[in-house]
Amino acid sequence: MLESFKSLLESLFGETLRGTEEMRTHALEVATAALMIEMARADFQSEGSERSRIVELLKGRFHLDDADTRSLLEFAAEKTDASASLHEFTQVLHGRLRAGEKTRLMEMLWEVALADRRADKHEEALMRKIGDLLYVPRIEQARIRAIALESGRAGE
Repeated sequence: MLESFKSLLESLFGETLRGTEEMRTHALEVATAALMIEMARADFQSEGSERSRIVELLKGRFHLDDADTRSLLEFAAEKTDASASLHEFTQVLHGRLRAGEKTRLMEMLWEVALADRRADKHEEALMRKIGDLLYVPRIEQARIRAIALESGRAGE
């Protein structure tokens, strides 16, 4: 009986549910890209290395091709320009990501921040703010930071 009810629901709402999941995935992609863009802008210097790293990270994380990555970045840049705060992006991510995924996001943001081989005080402050908005414990933020800085030095 339960299976037939599930089948009925899927036949009636299947496309809608799939569409909803696609919208959630897109929101996750946009929020991630927006935070990466904000991180690249945090030090007030436009670095090609930061943009290149964002492209690599987004393509790898979301399995996007060049055109989709470009579209995502354009859309996310428009959203960040129109946004008054990070809350709308971090709210999406906090609601969708588990602790380990939040850690990976923080690691990726550090990769963007350190793509130019230096950690700026504004980037560090933004990382703390994002970590707090994602409810990543400060001790975990410190651990992620230490690993990122050590990895950044090793890459020099």
